[in-house]
Amino acid sequence: SGLQNRQCGFDSCFPCVKGRLSAFLLFFTEVHQAIAKVCASWKLYEHSFKQFHFAQSFASAYLQRFIMEREFKNYIFDLYATLIRIHTNQEMPKLWQRTADLMAFYGPVYKPMEMKKKYRELIRRQEESITLSAGTKWPEADVGEVFREMLLDPPRMYPYAGAGDPKSWDEERMKEWMRVFSYTFRVNSRIVFSLYSDTIDTLKALRSRGKRVFLLSNAQEVFTVPEMQVLGLYDCFDDIFISSVHGIRKPELLFMDRLLQKHDLLREESVMIGNDMESDIMMAAKCGVSGIHVNTDHYSEKDLRSGLSKAREQAAGTGAVFSSVEHLHEIL
Repeated sequence: SGLQNRQCGFDSCFPCVKGRLSAFLLFFTEVHQAIAKVCASWKLYEHSFKQFHFAQSFASAYLQRFIMEREFKNYIFDLYATLIRIHTNQEMPKLWQRTADLMAFYGPVYKPMEMKKKYRELIRRQEESITLSAGTKWPEADVGEVFREMLLDPPRMYPYAGAGDPKSWDEERMKEWMRVFSYTFRVNSRIVFSLYSDTIDTLKALRSRGKRVFLLSNAQEVFTVPEMQVLGLYDCFDDIFISSVHGIRKPELLFMDRLLQKHDLLREESVMIGNDMESDIMMAAKCGVSGIHVNTDHYSEKDLRSGLSKAREQAAGTGAVFSSVEHLHEIL
């Protein structure tokens, strides 16, 4: 640009050119250094990436050896965040608005926040009652029964209800509508809902090898049974234990003990597979059952090591394995 200035000659503008050239060389040097850093970072990343795959392969090999050496006969699975990817939100105003609108068509009238408040109050009362009667710290309410109470005792009723007064329904009809309202509520609360890859293939692979496969899940029967049917999971298990049916939930040891006792399962031949450190792995260890941790909740290495140490103390020599079994199907 200095050479294009007609008011000065080459000699007068040379310092300007030299200065700009120096600036350009400095810029080029900085760019070169930046590229060198990127290359170095890429080599470090590539090294870390290879290390990650080595660690993953090592963990998979260790897990495979663990499974083969122990010769487990009984595989007990958690459901949500282990076999089914799910995220729900019961805080959405539209959830309560839609549920209230649906219920109003059949007679019972609630304002959305009025319904939300009563729903939670009824769950709290159920849990308190179960705690007192069963002596457990881990009660599980039944959402179906919550909707029964909401249908039978609303703050207001439309005089011309689409299905008549719920108080006049027989038990079969009441249960049908409890399921309808409960599952509609669940569907409207879901944000993410799908199977993890290879879920069904893994379960089928186990059963094809003569293994027994069970489900032990903290869940609501009115939500979970139709969800498993929709996803094709319901017939993949030898038996299904859902917490709302039993009134207790993990990590209550009695919940797992009922499954073990019903099917005469030997603890040393059984393994629990789940994503929750406390409710799945630690509970299994306290019952003398080994555990395989599916790290879908992204526990840190420190937390995994800590959990493993505690589980081994509780497992009384049975051992508990923590690993990401994303490729469990390949291992089996």
